[in-house]
Amino acid sequence: MIDLDKEYDKMNDKVKKVLDDAESKMIDLIDDFNEKVENDENDETFHEIETSDLTMKFDDLKDYIEDYSQ
Repeated sequence: MIDLDKEYDKMNDKVKKVLDDAESKMIDLIDDFNEKVENDENDETFHEIETSDLTMKFDDLKDYIEDYSQ
């Protein structure tokens, strides 16, 4: 017999890990891009990308399973 509580917890932990990893990589990529924008004073086409709200977006995704499993 399958213990669905245990399976749910394992799945939820794996999803959160994937999202944590994606958030970290996304912030690193944006920070690298922002450094390039900052160093290239001659190109006014691009502007730095704000990351202050990014964590909130990932928090919403991390809550998705719990929000929609009830």
